Amino acid sequence: MIVLTVIEWLGGVLIEKFFHIVFWNYNCFEHYIGKYIAVEVSLLWGFLSFLLIYGIHPFFHSFIVIILSFITYILIFLMIVDYVFTFIKHKRN
Repeated sequence: MIVLTVIEWLGGVLIEKFFHIVFWNYNCFEHYIGKYIAVEVSLLWGFLSFLLIYGIHPFFHSFIVIILSFITYILIFLMIVDYVFTFIKHKRN
């Protein structure tokens, strides 16, 4: 929650400084801190982080591991094929 709130604040400040545009303003919330932070939104970030870490991530973790393993094997195979063809081409010259 704290990390996401800091990222949101930093993003708002940097966007305003470099582009002179305010994309969001939390003055309409009851517990706002400056333009870019509100306690209500920070609590929402915390809840969504908790939901992602303990609800969504375990569900997709095994699927992601399988996909990453498959992609790793494909890349290793392609790298070996590239080494072989490079070696053969280098031997001819």
